Parts: sequence; structure tokens; C-alpha cells
Amino acid sequence: MKLALSLLFILLAGCQSVPESKTVTYRAVSREQNARAVVAILKCLKQPQCDELLGNQLECGPFLWRQLAVTGLNNRTSYTLPVTIEGGSKDVAWEGRQCVNHEEVLALWRAFAAAIPQETLKTIRSLNKQECRVYSTLVPGEIREPVFIVEGRGHKVLMQLVESNGRSQLTFIDDFRNVVIRD
Repeated sequence: MKLALSLLFILLAGCQSVPESKTVTYRAVSREQNARAVVAILKCLKQPQCDELLGNQLECGPFLWRQLAVTGLNNRTSYTLPVTIEGGSKDVAWEGRQCVNHEEVLALWRAFAAAIPQETLKTIRSLNKQECRVYSTLVPGEIREPVFIVEGRGHKVLMQLVESNGRSQLTFIDDFRNVVIRD
């Protein structure tokens, strides 16, 4: 049953791609690469320390960072996002964190697991157009798979992975819960 459920997640995640638009460049990878990334995420969500997915660097976006309580992570990353205000819009700086060694990555992962119980994250899917716009605002440039939204209990956790030496590694994480873009 677990294997069938995992295969269903792999097939669903690997078959969808967000079309390119005028504002976001989205690069797909093979189904096999996406499937390996999904399997790595599924394995990792069951572990408090996930050496298989976690490496020596990890960037935490501003929306997840506001939910976490992690001491000792001092490498700030600033994100400038447009915010709608009465009569127009204005750019606002938001703060995230960048982990630069394995110990920091593990500390962030443990805080993430404490803030968002991993057993509640039940669905893995591709990003929709709105999530692509939010992500491209945070991290300018092209969006490259494997990148997924892992959902549960209202959370929409974006996980960006890279494949290196046949291994998927998490490089960016954020929670798009309650994040809205208005045109």
C-alpha cells in the first residue's frame, strides 16, 4: 500500500509542468529526475535528521522563517517584495536565512519539523502559476525542476531541490501559506 501511494505521488508530480509565461521562466526536467526527488522528499519527511536530502547549504524563505524559532542562524537573506498599499504599491524587505553548513541545515530542518508536523504534509504537487510568480519574486531567474509544493493542514511548503551525483538535495524551502498575489 505504501509503495502504491508513493508511486501515485511520483506519477502525479512528474507528469505536470507549469507552462512558461511572460513573467516566469520555468524549466522542466525528466520524469525520472522528478520521481527521484519525490521519493527523497517522502523518505525525508519521516525523519528528524534527513542526511539523504539535506546537504551543507539551505536557504529558508521569508514566509517560513517568520514561523520558525531557530537560534544561531545569523546569515540573513533579504527579499524585496512588492506589497499593495492604499493608493499603489511599495517594495518591502523581508528577511530569511541562509544555512552555510550541515549543522545549521539540521537546526533549520528540526525547527521546520517542530513548526509544521511532517506527518500532516500529505500531498506533493507541481507549482501553480501564482506560486511560480511568488517564487520568481523571491528568487529571480528561472525556476528549474525539481521543485514542488508539499501540502497539509493549510501549509504549502515549497521545496526546491537540485540533483548532484545522482542524489536529490534540498536547496530552498519556504511556506506559501496565506501568501497572495493580486494583479
